[in-house]
Amino acid sequence: MKSLIKLGWNDTLKQSWDEAGLSRFTPGRVIADYGASYKIAVPEELTAEVSGRLEYLSKPHEMPKVGDWVAVQPLGQQRAIIHAVLPRKSEIGRKLPGEQFAKQVLAANVDMAFLVQALDDDFSPERLQRYLFQLHSEGVEPILALNKSDEAIDIAVKVRKLNALNARIIVTSAALGDGIDDIADAIQPGSTAIFLGSSGVGKSTIINALLGVDRQTTQTIREADSKGRHTTTHRELFILPGGGLVIDTPGLRELQLWGTEDDLAGVFGDVEALSRSCKFNDCTHTGEPNCAVLNATKSGTLDKSRLDSYHKFQKELRFLNAKANDNLAFERKQSDKNLQKHINHVVRDKNYRKGG
Repeated sequence: MKSLIKLGWNDTLKQSWDEAGLSRFTPGRVIADYGASYKIAVPEELTAEVSGRLEYLSKPHEMPKVGDWVAVQPLGQQRAIIHAVLPRKSEIGRKLPGEQFAKQVLAANVDMAFLVQALDDDFSPERLQRYLFQLHSEGVEPILALNKSDEAIDIAVKVRKLNALNARIIVTSAALGDGIDDIADAIQPGSTAIFLGSSGVGKSTIINALLGVDRQTTQTIREADSKGRHTTTHRELFILPGGGLVIDTPGLRELQLWGTEDDLAGVFGDVEALSRSCKFNDCTHTGEPNCAVLNATKSGTLDKSRLDSYHKFQKELRFLNAKANDNLAFERKQSDKNLQKHINHVVRDKNYRKGG
């Protein structure tokens, strides 16, 4: 087990392993997800697939993800079968893109997340708020990494726009190496950090700088629209020279929320604090008299864009909750139907045997 410590193995994981009765298997960590197969470190690297039983019993978001600790059965020739996934201490998730109502887990067992935005056309405080919502709901520490400072002329203005987010900010230039030491110092030995952001913002370039070698392929950005011509194609975990671990991810085009309204306080603490001074306990902050939140936007102590984002998140989460309730009702209805079919089958079989 000592050789797994560099991958983040600890006493808590050992206790979970023992309680699950997995002694007949080998513990390993998922370090790459290729869809149909995985790369597992035990600590030597193996190519693995999930067992048929695990796939049958698991929902898509419960299947192994990068960062997961798993119970594997080595088969020889650097191959293995994954039989179980240990309980996760955190998940980086979102609603699956599109109309489908389902949770998608991007990575597991993460301690901190670097939200990378380039100080160019990619810069978007609104998008950062969405990432922060998901991180706060899982207790993952957020750090904002504002990259490409060598190409920006209004850094101070953009940093001020992010002050309301109450997150640590590191201004970086991966091309020049600025800020890389600050990022490295934030990732303690044994801890796992993930890098999230749009395609082309410099996630892989930063990780290459942290590793000291070019492990991730990168290309230049089109000047016309600041878009990357290449993106990381899969999620992968790397061990840093200083002992920490980092997960690189493909660029995310959208981040649909997954959570509840109760999680809003983690990102909109300023709005929630003001709301306690509203005249009505159920104030919607849309037009009620003596609304402390609206008064704050009028006086300039609260940026109106913050309130607009709050309302947008609230609406999206309420819709999500309604869909969840609809799905739960449907599943219960189907379960009742299946139970009734089983009862009818038992009764018919019993009557048939009596008649015989």
